[in-house]
Amino acid sequence: MGPQFAHLQSFSRKANPAGQSVGQVLGELMRDPEFSYHVKDPKPVTVVDGISPDQLRVEHDAMIKRAATAVNVKGEVRMRAVRRDRHTLLTAVVSYPLTWDEIEQDPKEQVALKDWEAANVKFFKDHFGAHYRATYSHTDEPRPHLHIYGLPEGIDGVDATLLHPGKAAKKSEEARRKAAGDKPREVVAAGNRALRASMRGWQDAYYQQVGAPCGLLRVGPKRQRLSRAQYNTEKQIARQHRESELESRRLELVKATRIALQEAKIVRENNLMLEAQWEELQTRKREQQRYEEELHTTVKLIQSAAKRLRAVMTMVAAFLGAGAARDIHEGLTAIEHAAEKAQKIGVADDSEPDDIMAPT
Repeated sequence: MGPQFAHLQSFSRKANPAGQSVGQVLGELMRDPEFSYHVKDPKPVTVVDGISPDQLRVEHDAMIKRAATAVNVKGEVRMRAVRRDRHTLLTAVVSYPLTWDEIEQDPKEQVALKDWEAANVKFFKDHFGAHYRATYSHTDEPRPHLHIYGLPEGIDGVDATLLHPGKAAKKSEEARRKAAGDKPREVVAAGNRALRASMRGWQDAYYQQVGAPCGLLRVGPKRQRLSRAQYNTEKQIARQHRESELESRRLELVKATRIALQEAKIVRENNLMLEAQWEELQTRKREQQRYEEELHTTVKLIQSAAKRLRAVMTMVAAFLGAGAARDIHEGLTAIEHAAEKAQKIGVADDSEPDDIMAPT
């Protein structure tokens, strides 16, 4: 499809020889008129991931204030601000090789662009770590591109160059060479070699994690000394690789969908079985409740009849005799005890728990 483009750079509040500074970079990001002359029809920036541009500016300025250090000047403690030429913002710019017109005409390319954006977000979150803040997109230039930002919060001196793999490698190598007593020219040369080697490794990592999976080439035709035909062949191979990756992902998605549907079927069948069991339990419970109600009614009738018989006992005792009256009294007591026992047994037979949960 085309070569990858990924560039890292850090900035200070003081403008560099090209006129770039933290304010200028953020102004261009937000399409401030002062910094958007290069765009014919400026459009608002899109937040792909992370915080808003306004919040990024607020966090940057707050970080600078917190980084001020206390110093003793003639017995008086004063706050020393971070130097204006200290690099306090790390940025990355990545570009997509197709134009917006080419993408809008092909639904597959629209999906591929979203995959590329997601791959970039993941890559820079991994590489910036806790210092990652946001990824933004501009749609008002010929080709899609992303701006990624990191803040050196927590880094000694809020030095963004320590987050830049090339600049960090250069500083480390130069410090090592100086300690070894090398000549200044040799120190600088060694530092530059370390910077180039580190950035080649970084570009390789970007290619492995973003470029190759998205069908991009590691470098363009001039860098590889390829003919146009060879370069087109390389692009075709890269496109086929990307399509192969997409097909693999599609098959994985199909497989995952089938498994999910099978699991859903099992869950549905289990739920139907639970519903049947629940209905059976409810039926048994209703029958048990009816039985208890009938038993309760019968016991009440027996107890009521026994009570009425006791009321007329004294009236009939003279005719039946004391012995017969006593027998009747004992018989009634036995009937009452039997009724109470029957009621208790009926309640105890209800073995269904009251807190059975219905199936969902």
